[in-house]
Amino acid sequence: MINEVSSARELILNSLIEFKNRSLFIYEKCGILKTCSFEKFSHDVYRFSNYIYKNFGNQPRIAVLAENSYQWIVTYFSCLCGTGPLFIFDKDFTPVWIINTINKCKIDILVVDKVYGKLLDTYLAKLNNKPIIIEIDSDEALSKADLTFDIILNDEESSNKLFSFDDYPATDMRIVYTTSGTEQGYRKKVMLSLTNIMTDMFSEARLGDYKESSSTILVLPLCHSYISTMCVIRPIILGHTVYIDKSPQNLERDLINYNPHYLTVVPAVMCQMLKRYKFFMNKIEGFTKEKYFGKNLKAFICGGAALPGNIIAQFEKLGYNVRYGYGVTECSPVVAENVKLNDKESVGNPLDCCVVKILNGEIVVCGSNVMIGYLDEPQLTQMAIVDGWFHTGDAGFIGDDGALYVTGRIKNVIVLSNGVNVFPEEVEERFYALPEVQECIVFEYKRNGLLSMIVYYNHDVNVLKEVEDAVRKLNINLPLSRRISKMIFTDSPLKKTLSNKISRASLDDQADFIILRNNIIELIKERLLFDVDINGETSFIDDLNFDSLEYMSFSVDLEKKVGIRIPLDELATKVTVNDICEYLVTIYTR
Repeated sequence: MINEVSSARELILNSLIEFKNRSLFIYEKCGILKTCSFEKFSHDVYRFSNYIYKNFGNQPRIAVLAENSYQWIVTYFSCLCGTGPLFIFDKDFTPVWIINTINKCKIDILVVDKVYGKLLDTYLAKLNNKPIIIEIDSDEALSKADLTFDIILNDEESSNKLFSFDDYPATDMRIVYTTSGTEQGYRKKVMLSLTNIMTDMFSEARLGDYKESSSTILVLPLCHSYISTMCVIRPIILGHTVYIDKSPQNLERDLINYNPHYLTVVPAVMCQMLKRYKFFMNKIEGFTKEKYFGKNLKAFICGGAALPGNIIAQFEKLGYNVRYGYGVTECSPVVAENVKLNDKESVGNPLDCCVVKILNGEIVVCGSNVMIGYLDEPQLTQMAIVDGWFHTGDAGFIGDDGALYVTGRIKNVIVLSNGVNVFPEEVEERFYALPEVQECIVFEYKRNGLLSMIVYYNHDVNVLKEVEDAVRKLNINLPLSRRISKMIFTDSPLKKTLSNKISRASLDDQADFIILRNNIIELIKERLLFDVDINGETSFIDDLNFDSLEYMSFSVDLEKKVGIRIPLDELATKVTVNDICEYLVTIYTR
């Protein structure tokens, strides 16, 4: 039985009593594996909160910009307790945007690691009022840092009982997440309260049946609301152990080293893991799933984007349970979760902390997990929350059993020439069922009223002809309104947003770029007398040994191929295949 609490302070005190000596976080520091118990974590939260209050006053505005780390988590939880509102910056935001936001939001304290701190060094002079800089990495402090995290955690005067947070209402702003931005690049700052996050996480935790001894790996960036809540708050509620990993690149190594019981991931990670596992199965005799996923793994919790049903089925066939849900940052972030997966198309029933309904085809949410609003954006807030209902911008429907189904983003809908509305996500899911398809995106090319699709295939394990045959065979069997009229194949990953979703911005330009690159690569291969792997980064001089005569001849052939003549002096400045493509796309779009 999970007893819900109303404050972060109460949660940490309860977990201290129930799980006192159990390992909460395990992480690497200076090449040494460190273990942090529930008791030590609570003491570190106390010390950080007390030190900030004692030295920098009441409710300073704090920002964090760093890779995953134990110190990041201490900062996050301390701010949830009431130390001060925390502004979470994505590591992929530009330094200029970060500096402007620090100025605009009047940040008092900036918590950084050496990687991102050094990137900001040259921009700090542009700050109106330089914040106090707390350096996470004590082994190599920044020259402009005011103090290190170790100084705070080793301060004996700050180890006394945590100062009272009762004066700070649980409905006040505690955490500010920044969305990854719209197609125009605008980013909204989502204000969440303690009540928002706590009620959402306790509702989610009540769905589970995981044992207290369970463990997981924190592998995705904490700056995303889904990861920082599900991989920090949820394990504290349930008494789980979290292995902190700084990079997804270490996941395969750490699955074997740490043997977690479950993983909280996004669909892209699950798809990549499945393909990597199949690759090793085909290459290594006697390879087993335990040699890739570890001996203890039982389940995946997946969110952040649509997870194709065939991917779920393949993991279930391997013996793994998949919990797949739906949420948005503005709802703290989980809205619904499919635990039993009787219907793999559904994202499950809404959590008990909120109510979901469909209004004019749009999913709207009302409940204690709905955000306070967008920081300094009252008009946007009023547009998003109407009469207490948050408008998600997602289309969907509710089944007879009360389960929620998400069909796509309303703004992504494609109106075909015959008037039929198509959600590209529905079509993409069909093609993700093919093992040959690594990534794909469906769109309307040049507003022609027809469906087009860009397909990224892994050319290391797939032959283009086989990929084309598989995709076209599936396409023929789709309903007429879902068939693709134009297919564009690429051996390069598709562009991503800051939240690692495939970007739907400027898809016509992306398609033109890929078509040009494919044509140029084909042209180069026709001219070559020797066999060489050609891709976008192929250098005309270093890889193909082009001289002035080769450039001249290539210029003539290129004009015949793409219909545009590039002046010879201009062509000679283009180092790689991609350089030429970028130049030609700018001419096309003039």
